[in-house]
Amino acid sequence: MAAIRDRLLMTLERSRSSYEIIKMLPKETKDRAMREIADATASEDFETFYPFLDMKNQRPGDYLAPLNLKYLDLARTEWMRRAIATVLGAA
Repeated sequence: MAAIRDRLLMTLERSRSSYEIIKMLPKETKDRAMREIADATASEDFETFYPFLDMKNQRPGDYLAPLNLKYLDLARTEWMRRAIATVLGAA
């Protein structure tokens, strides 16, 4: 899991450096933002770390294979049940 997180943080830092608006921010602000992102991605809470996952560059095999997880196992989690119930309740 640590290797996945490290790769995610490196990718985020690299992609954030390409945004002109971020380039203009003070170094302290950029460093603080990266610390907050690193803390969020270390969280065990899905809702906390999910916003930082770069899903457009992820393929299922890329992030599931090292964890030996299957789609069906993920679909059966309590989090997934709550998420589906929330979406259906909001509809």
